[in-house]
Amino acid sequence: MESKLHDVPNRVFVLSVYSSETAFIDLKDLLAALEQETITQLFWGIGWLDWLGEVDAINFNNELDRSRVRRVIISGARLMELSRQVWQTLEGVFVGYFSEVDATEFMHTNWSLTRFANSSAQVAIEAIDGSYFDVYLRSSAMMDHLAQVFKRVQRQDPANFLERYDSSGDGTNPT
Repeated sequence: MESKLHDVPNRVFVLSVYSSETAFIDLKDLLAALEQETITQLFWGIGWLDWLGEVDAINFNNELDRSRVRRVIISGARLMELSRQVWQTLEGVFVGYFSEVDATEFMHTNWSLTRFANSSAQVAIEAIDGSYFDVYLRSSAMMDHLAQVFKRVQRQDPANFLERYDSSGDGTNPT
């Protein structure tokens, strides 16, 4: 699994994935494209969530809203299950880690996607305004795969998203 998610040392790739006129994209579609085997083997930090869907998904959202930190760590299998019950993800951050211990960094009050490059996270998905997703990856193969699966994908310069990140590709990233 590690080779699928982390194939280029010290590199981070960021893609923006948009719905097209003929295909609405949501979290479940991104997770499916990233492959169920990969997703279910990760532990997922979830935060700042707002989605519309079936009762179980709405109850999960409401419980998260009532929690003090508004973040939680769940299994990849549970994330897949919940995502299938969601009609639209309006906002949210979903960060995948190889171990539950590593995932605890997501619970720190100062955690931010801008620190993705310096974290132990392997993949992150941010839902933005219910209209598109930014996907943070450590794998060029996964980036290329997502760019093939979805019609409207824009490759981003990671330096625009990450603090102190040198996107030169010379092996010294992150700075």
